[in-house]
Amino acid sequence: MESKERFAKAIKFTGKKKKEFAEIINVTPTHISRILKGGCEPSIQLCENIEAKFGISSKWLKYEEGDMLVKFDNIVSERNNDVSDFISKAINDIGGDIYKLIEDLSKLTEEELQIVERVCDGLVKSQKKED
Repeated sequence: MESKERFAKAIKFTGKKKKEFAEIINVTPTHISRILKGGCEPSIQLCENIEAKFGISSKWLKYEEGDMLVKFDNIVSERNNDVSDFISKAINDIGGDIYKLIEDLSKLTEEELQIVERVCDGLVKSQKKED
């Protein structure tokens, strides 16, 4: 896969429009267009910025090495493997139930998230009582 194709796949993964993507990574929309047309290659610094903002591997983006997404085991503390496994499952199943749940959660306000947290805490406590 050519770098312009990896770059297009990365943008699509983020769900952002090209202009919004460009703003987030601090480049011009014109620069994004040039990369997507194969007119220039993304710099390693740009790829590292994309990795920091979106979790898309800079090595995959620049050199097609490894997986597209940064391993969440490297991001989430190993002390919380349940969280790491949950996030990894969601990312590897884009469009699946867990991914959709996280996508919906991302749209909630802080107050709404607190309500969801209380509901989840209640469900977990209820489940522990049954076990």
